[in-house]
Amino acid sequence: MSQWRISASALSAFAMAAVVAAQIQSANAPATFVPWKVLNHDDAPIKGELVLNWIPATRDEIRHSPLITSRSLALYASQCVAMQKITLQKTPATTTQ
Repeated sequence: MSQWRISASALSAFAMAAVVAAQIQSANAPATFVPWKVLNHDDAPIKGELVLNWIPATRDEIRHSPLITSRSLALYASQCVAMQKITLQKTPATTTQ
């Protein structure tokens, strides 16, 4: 039984070390921002051969989503894939006085 406890402890320590190493590596890597074009309520959608649409559920999802800094998506955007973020909330019109 004690042999299983040692193995479980070693496994959890290894998992924690792997998580810390990944965080350090990602912290040192330069951020790659994906060129999302925002489609507002009254805008025409992007036309293209291949368009990736992202419909975030909340504003918090937009702020913390890995889709903002995905290296793979940035690479796809450089290869003729259009990135479009769709907002579902109608923004209030601004008035001039």
